[in-house]
Amino acid sequence: MAEENAGAQGVQDATKGAFQWWKEKSTIQPGDSFGQKVLKVIYKIGGVLAMIIFSPLLLLAFLIAFLVAL
Repeated sequence: MAEENAGAQGVQDATKGAFQWWKEKSTIQPGDSFGQKVLKVIYKIGGVLAMIIFSPLLLLAFLIAFLVAL
């Protein structure tokens, strides 16, 4: 039971780390140049597109994993 919780915590930490990295890369700061602002907007758009593209794939993967577990 403790091993399962530790595994779930590791996944949560990795997800949190990836999201934190993306958030830091895409947050516009007051001292950013115009080019940096454009790049950060592109990061935001790319992140949203990635979530839209990968969510059906993740849903399919979870469905297959559930069916295999039965």
